[in-house]
Amino acid sequence: MKWRWSFGGWVVATIVSYILLTTMEVLVHGVLLVSRYAELGSHWLPEPVMRSRAWLMWIGYLIFAMLFPYVYTRGYRGGSGPAEGLLYGLWIGLLIFLPRTLLNLSTLSIDGVIMGTWGVAGLIESMIVGVVVGSIYRPKEVAEADA
Repeated sequence: MKWRWSFGGWVVATIVSYILLTTMEVLVHGVLLVSRYAELGSHWLPEPVMRSRAWLMWIGYLIFAMLFPYVYTRGYRGGSGPAEGLLYGLWIGLLIFLPRTLLNLSTLSIDGVIMGTWGVAGLIESMIVGVVVGSIYRPKEVAEADA
């Protein structure tokens, strides 16, 4: 059985991914790590500068939220959506966050707890978003003759 891409499923998965991702990021950075960030005040841009550039962060989350389910749709094999999504989220998380954590540890003068939390949180977030995308996205089945 072949699969036809579902634009509507991708749109819904993108919207839900964006909401879920931004919510988890606010919890990690705005709740879990906020006191650690305050201890390292001199390492960050001044607050007014960060606020003026916040739109870049929201665009970055949107790009991730659009591409994450899109790439999932390219590799969907017809199995259990949540299980495929979990595995997909694990691989994407390892691809992005393991190297980035190691690169950050080698170049930034920020404590390892923050960077380790970034890496672990990113991996967990990818896996959660993967399960949700896998639960939402359902491509249309296409008979072999129609494909």
